[in-house]
Amino acid sequence: MGEFVFEILGEIVRFILRILIENVMTALALVPIGFCYMYLRYRQSWLVRRVVRKEHEDSYTNVGQVVALNMVAGVGVVMVLGLIVGAPLWHCFHQLLH
Repeated sequence: MGEFVFEILGEIVRFILRILIENVMTALALVPIGFCYMYLRYRQSWLVRRVVRKEHEDSYTNVGQVVALNMVAGVGVVMVLGLIVGAPLWHCFHQLLH
């Protein structure tokens, strides 16, 4: 019975640590991105605070998440367009060279 209790406690501790580490790491990565983006975009402290409060639930983490997801989406679109445009061009140049 004692081993079962220690096993349950171990699982609970692992779960809590995993949640804490994930949240802390996410915050450490996304808060600076959100903070820098907002100050580069609006450049006035009062306006930054107002926009973060109204549109992003008063969280620089949310701003960083939006910026990161938009950047990943943009890179994906550029890659797909590059493939769509680049593949036929590569084929044409390859045919001309041979």
